[in-house]
Amino acid sequence: MHSTALPNQKKQRFMMITAIIGLLLVGAVFLALKYVGTRYAIQMIDDQIQESGLTSLIHYQKISFDPLTLTPTLHSVSIGNKNAPWLRFSHIKFNSLPAIYPKLDIEFQFDSRSQPLARDTRRLMAIAGIKQLAGHGRFLSTPKGNNINSSLTLDISQVGKLLLTSNMDILDANFSLNELRSDFLASMALGQLDAMPILYGDSIALHNLAFRFQDNGLTRHIWPNAQNTRNNKNTLAFLKTLINNTGLAPNESIQAEHIAAQIQDFLIRPQRLSFSMMPKQAIKLATLMTLFQNKSLYRGSEMNLAAR
Repeated sequence: MHSTALPNQKKQRFMMITAIIGLLLVGAVFLALKYVGTRYAIQMIDDQIQESGLTSLIHYQKISFDPLTLTPTLHSVSIGNKNAPWLRFSHIKFNSLPAIYPKLDIEFQFDSRSQPLARDTRRLMAIAGIKQLAGHGRFLSTPKGNNINSSLTLDISQVGKLLLTSNMDILDANFSLNELRSDFLASMALGQLDAMPILYGDSIALHNLAFRFQDNGLTRHIWPNAQNTRNNKNTLAFLKTLINNTGLAPNESIQAEHIAAQIQDFLIRPQRLSFSMMPKQAIKLATLMTLFQNKSLYRGSEMNLAAR
């Protein structure tokens, strides 16, 4: 009996030692992956920021790396002036490795702590009736050959939910998606989005563009008396002038009447506002600019606006 127990004890001791060594090896591999992955992520992300010419606009506190999903996360990110940026994020998480760039899949969380923000951001927040920018979102951009499919979702507390989608073709063989994203971010940061059709007018053609906005308090705050404006001639006249000035449709056209009616319905019963542009053939940014100048953007690009 004693002779049988001894080998069993040795076997158990051996298995225990093997398990401990195995756990130590797994831990060592985990830490090594985390260290190497963090160094790699920092290098890749810093290189892309530098190549984009946005080093002075994008700031972060640190980068962490998850060895299990092989994805990096930026922490305490600010966009704009370092002391008073346009936006602050508690984190921006990459759901795919920077190595498979130019595919981009990121999730982000706004930093809702009371910290200084740029004057323009504070002004917009005051208009929206919010003291802190709280919410989250996700951006996904997937290139396939010369086609790029993108989507942006935003969920902002006390404001609403936004879904924006697009599908476009790249027409220029020398086109750089990296430069497009950099130029878009820079033009947005500088408030010069109208420069995009000039830069890429003949390089990009849109198959479709759509957004859906689900209101969660924004409309009621900005237009608290909107329910009293039903069929109000002054309100309709203001909306049609706005539609004319934005190049969507001429002031007294059927399209302007439709757009104004849909916007007014949404203001009276703020629930969901949906917009889509789905031309029969992909339409160049340069063509859209011409339609805008001719005040025929809504009909010429086959747009649709509906309040539900």
